[in-house]
Amino acid sequence: MKLIGYLQDTKQELKKVTWPTKNKVLSLVVVVFVIVLVVLGYVFIVDSLVTFVFRLLGRLI
Repeated sequence: MKLIGYLQDTKQELKKVTWPTKNKVLSLVVVVFVIVLVVLGYVFIVDSLVTFVFRLLGRLI
């Protein structure tokens, strides 16, 4: 019966959690989305530059 005790304890602990508001969750989702877009742009630029350099070196050889 350890499982039942574990589930009861888990339920009690979840009642103690301070859950974020809808507005807080939405604002954090927007922040994560913006950061993902910034990193995506950075990776795209670096990838394009590296590809350009290697193609340039390939033509010289």
